[in-house]
Amino acid sequence: MTIPLVKNLKIGQKLYVLLQDGTVRDATTSSTNVATVQTAGYSFTVKDLDTIKPTLDWSATTTLTAGSVTLYFSEAIQASSALGGANVTVYGTNADLYDITSTVSGNKVTIQN
Repeated sequence: MTIPLVKNLKIGQKLYVLLQDGTVRDATTSSTNVATVQTAGYSFTVKDLDTIKPTLDWSATTTLTAGSVTLYFSEAIQASSALGGANVTVYGTNADLYDITSTVSGNKVTIQN
């Protein structure tokens, strides 16, 4: 079940999801409604930190000396380098490449030269 939010949530705020009888059903039996929905069972608190780091799920690279590299992460990410996007370093030299462009969109990063 997805509940769309109409405004941003506040850090530290505790929220309860209240559901009418019959909204939640037991899928393993012939139950057609829930007698009581307790608020403690459907509550959450908005955290100020993202405690799970994104992981690289998949990548598509070029076999040529020019082209693009596309990286797909486990969640949406934001660019945080001083260059405003991906920072590419030459392996073994720690030298940065500055003639590249990158775009970040959701969980996808595309790097081009």
